[in-house]
Amino acid sequence: MKFSFGGMMNSHFVSQFGRRTVLAATFACALPMALATSVWAERPTAPQLFPAQTLVYVRVDDSRDMKEKMSAASTGKMFNDPELKPIVDELYGSAVKLTAQMQDVIGVNLEELLAIPNGEMAFGFYYNDKKPAVVALLEAGDELPALEIILSRAEEQAANEADRTEEKIGELTLVTWKNRNRANQEVTYFIDQGVFVAVNQPDAARKLAEVWQGKTGEGKEKYKSLAENRKFLTVMAQCVGSEGERPQASFYVDPIGIVKESINASGNAGGTAVLAILPALGVDGIQSAGGSLILGTQEFDSIIHAHLQLASPRRGLLEVLRPKNGSTAPEEWVPADVGSYMTLNWDVPKTMSAIAKIVDNFQGEDWFKGRMEDAGKQIEMNIQEDFIDQVAGRMTIVQGFVKPFRVNSGTNLFAVQLKDPAKFKESVLPKINAFIEKQGRGTVPTAKSGTTGTFYTLDFGNRRENGPSPEVVRQPKICYGVLEDYFFFSDDTYLIDEVISAKEGRRDLLSDSEEYKLISEKIKQQLREKESSVLMFQRPQESLRVFYEMARDPANKQRLKDSSQNNPVFAALSQVLDKHELPPFSVVEKYLTPTGAFVTEDESGLHYTAFSLKRE
Repeated sequence: MKFSFGGMMNSHFVSQFGRRTVLAATFACALPMALATSVWAERPTAPQLFPAQTLVYVRVDDSRDMKEKMSAASTGKMFNDPELKPIVDELYGSAVKLTAQMQDVIGVNLEELLAIPNGEMAFGFYYNDKKPAVVALLEAGDELPALEIILSRAEEQAANEADRTEEKIGELTLVTWKNRNRANQEVTYFIDQGVFVAVNQPDAARKLAEVWQGKTGEGKEKYKSLAENRKFLTVMAQCVGSEGERPQASFYVDPIGIVKESINASGNAGGTAVLAILPALGVDGIQSAGGSLILGTQEFDSIIHAHLQLASPRRGLLEVLRPKNGSTAPEEWVPADVGSYMTLNWDVPKTMSAIAKIVDNFQGEDWFKGRMEDAGKQIEMNIQEDFIDQVAGRMTIVQGFVKPFRVNSGTNLFAVQLKDPAKFKESVLPKINAFIEKQGRGTVPTAKSGTTGTFYTLDFGNRRENGPSPEVVRQPKICYGVLEDYFFFSDDTYLIDEVISAKEGRRDLLSDSEEYKLISEKIKQQLREKESSVLMFQRPQESLRVFYEMARDPANKQRLKDSSQNNPVFAALSQVLDKHELPPFSVVEKYLTPTGAFVTEDESGLHYTAFSLKRE
């Protein structure tokens, strides 16, 4: 079946009536063939087509299904809200206009380009005969005419510096373009059953064309696909839904394989030394990594899985990864209205011991300890006793938003649980204050009075004479100190005040929040008796609220207009905001749901799961 651009060279697509007629005729002709025994089996999917030595893999299972599920998700429903849809349509129309010149170059506009994917899409990277090979697969289906127009334009431009050849592999026609001046720059592709497959190596393309037609060989010569790669299968098995849901998108990467293959391909003698160091560092124990995106399940808008496959037992740098199971319930000082909350349990002493062991293997016994002591002398503190030995193992990060809303309204609070808070407060805090004073930069720690706990503030003021206005950019005011058994640090006093208020009973607690309880219950259901070392909770509406309210502010609208004179994107956005008044944030907020995430550990490695709830 020879590929041709015949009849597809004009810039208009087939009319809907004509398209249906062509499809009907095609179907009528294809039906008898489909019933014949000589016809190929169902075409291979990307994991069945790509070779087993694939090192990087990204795939969308079915773009049509993904679009449908995204439209049915809370965000898709929000964009179709009667009060928001005119604004969304106007923004999309502006994007189409801004990319109008695209049609002159590739033959289709933005809307037509986005409509091309009609099924599976995949990308792969591997080494073929010690040369890097990149393969792309795109199923266009009945949007193939648009893809052919793009290919036609690309070939017209390529003809100036490249030669085009064709060859038959079975029933397929392979088209190769090779740069006349650079022999290693070439691309080969074939199109069949509405699917476009392109590779940057003719030899690799020939092999894939044979596999596409079911010619996989026998015995020792039998072709091994990525679907038969043990590491790939292990990771992907960890990334399906808890109820067996099929992912809409997935990825896989073999990082150590990339390093090894690239060094072997380069032939660099120095690379041999690098390969010898990998086992000594223990990083060769990183088997692979992968993940998936699952949309539109019965309970969730989306679920994200990510898995790091590790060899057992762990050696070298992998011993540094020391999550440990422990309480992940919000502490009794976390306010209910935070934007996000993350807590993790970590074995810090074992992590530091593993780091010291690795460094000493290369530098000599106790070298790391000596450097730690030298660094401590410079800051007049004992890093091991004053800090590392004080860490109890639980660390928490809380995010809030300082009003009035500005570009950097987001502020984070870092909290580390202490083994001996009284000793830290009496011995270590004074050393921290003394070190800051000795820096001689005019900033002196000031005790924060009238609050529970022991806190200090650092007010840097506006150090830049021509810096941005405080109305646009918040000026940091660092605050740190000890409250009960935690050391706190933040770049603003806002969250410190909120934490103190929550501890004193003047703020509701996150642990009592219905949203948090719902997320926590969903996490327990997914853990299925497993324990977690990390828990995350987020209210996406809180971070979105900042930028939404800023966009509604007349002063910010004027700033955007002033900045849009030489910026077409800002100009288009400014015009939309002038034409349409943003509705109250409550219109957006009703579509947004809290999200949760957690990390578990088992014999195969570390696993991260994140999810967003469906809005009822």
